[in-house]
Amino acid sequence: MEYRAQVTGEGGQWIEDPDGMGNYFLRNFKDLFTLTTPTFPEDLVGLIEPVITDEKNTLIISPLTQEEIIKALNSILNLKALGSDESPLYSTNITAA
Repeated sequence: MEYRAQVTGEGGQWIEDPDGMGNYFLRNFKDLFTLTTPTFPEDLVGLIEPVITDEKNTLIISPLTQEEIIKALNSILNLKALGSDESPLYSTNITAA
């Protein structure tokens, strides 16, 4: 059985050669990821339910506070090998300046 790959390009013409298809997809993906105001096809709106609420999204994209950063840094475990006296080589406690 023989299979043929084809893509419908701009204007409805068929693109059959591998290089032409590759260039078509490359061009479209470049355009997709460089648009400043991308559009979402109307027939796909509502197809997938949102997982993140607007309230949670606001929290996710908000800048971190100094306290959150210090808490995160201080929660990192010291995974360094013990020194010759079997004590950690150093201990850290990060505070705000």
